[in-house]
Amino acid sequence: MKNLLLLFLFATIAINSQDDEKYIAAMKKNLAIHDTANTVATFQLLANSFERIANTEKDKWLPYYYASYLLTISSFMDTLTERRESYLDKAELLLSIADSLQPDNSEIYTIKSMIAQGRLVVDPQNRWMKYGPIFSNNINKAKELDPTNPRPVFLYGQNILYTPAQFGGGKDKALPILKEAEEKFKSFKPESELHPNWGEGVMKSTLESIEGE
Repeated sequence: MKNLLLLFLFATIAINSQDDEKYIAAMKKNLAIHDTANTVATFQLLANSFERIANTEKDKWLPYYYASYLLTISSFMDTLTERRESYLDKAELLLSIADSLQPDNSEIYTIKSMIAQGRLVVDPQNRWMKYGPIFSNNINKAKELDPTNPRPVFLYGQNILYTPAQFGGGKDKALPILKEAEEKFKSFKPESELHPNWGEGVMKSTLESIEGE
């Protein structure tokens, strides 16, 4: 009986190890594609792929996170309001699952702020009073939860950059914030090869465009 129990234990460990290897391989494949993705269609395919992984690995927050992130990016890139809203609706749903699996996470609050910003830019004139504070609150929470995370600092700087000067924005106000994000990116180390590590390339391009003016 003891030998049977040991065999069962070893078999279970082996199966779990194989499952983990498949999960890691699928995630790494998607992340590699993400590094060169630049169209709504590609982001949609990736979001769907991460969602399929999430539906298999229901206890892991990262697939839900990435699917939500890619849907949110799609909302900024698309031009049709109805599609933009639908992307954000689904992004919010998937992120709520990630949040339930990994509460009080800086990266998740960063995407919450992006979703709020996505809602705002669909109709800035009528939505800024509602979604502006939601964006700010989530950015502040993201920074509070992990002061080393460069992404909320970068997104805040980017938001200031595109805010009109008469409302406290503009490149002069944004530049020191983006410089702070640059320094944080230099020292930031993701928890693993699967954890969020995006944003540095866009941040550098943004800084170059400001400093080149």
